[in-house]
Amino acid sequence: MMKKKAFIFLAVAAMMLLTACCDDKKELQPNQYGGKPVGYLTPLLLWEDPADGDAAIDDIRFTVSGTGGTTRADEATVTTALPDTRVSLADPSSSPRQSWYAVTHATVKEDEITVAEFHLQRLLSELSVIVSNVPTGAAITASVERVAHDVLLTHRDGQGRYGVADREDFLTVSLGTLAADPADAATLRRDDHTLMPTAGGQERCYLSLSVTTPEGTRLTYVADAPRMECGRAYVVELDYTKLRPYMLLSAFTINDWTEGWTISGEILNPTNK
Repeated sequence: MMKKKAFIFLAVAAMMLLTACCDDKKELQPNQYGGKPVGYLTPLLLWEDPADGDAAIDDIRFTVSGTGGTTRADEATVTTALPDTRVSLADPSSSPRQSWYAVTHATVKEDEITVAEFHLQRLLSELSVIVSNVPTGAAITASVERVAHDVLLTHRDGQGRYGVADREDFLTVSLGTLAADPADAATLRRDDHTLMPTAGGQERCYLSLSVTTPEGTRLTYVADAPRMECGRAYVVELDYTKLRPYMLLSAFTINDWTEGWTISGEILNPTNK
């Protein structure tokens, strides 16, 4: 999948003429096509999260499919399903940018201009890992287990939102080595790493930390965390001195689009939330 693209799908209830979007839809007027009246469809791109409004999209692709609408009485009924469309990352361990997609339904009527609203949704999960009180000379690398191989864009989840992570082909995705925080030498972090969501059917995912101590000893810590969903952001803050071989993380709300993870029963830095 190319990065920073928008994949947009439209289910049309009648086989009519599709036109490209123009800046001023008033320029589009109902017209004749082959001597018969036709309706026009113009897409209107909106954002599910208004904070994405400044994002630049360099490639937009449309797919149009009929969904059982009936055309004029002298023509056949169209009965086709929304295409089963999957997307995946060519390199799941490195995706520096977000991607968006949208699915909508519209009925195109004769002699009318129909504006179809596409609310662009984020495709990828975003994860930030922050470890404080790290001693000088220690190094930490992180990875996430149970990551989905692909996402079914044209399937709905339990909340009716399009975009469902596949149940097959679990992946382990490396976040790489945590870098020093410029504002605090004792803090290592990896910010806003984008990756596919947790595989479908999995209630939890695993964050694995591989630590090399200042003395050269290698230790592994596993954090059992809530699952990640399409388009959501996640932040986990851990204290190096409190790392354990197994840690159970629970979630708390930061804002509408961001979820924090903390060791169960304790929010490590509540004043920062």
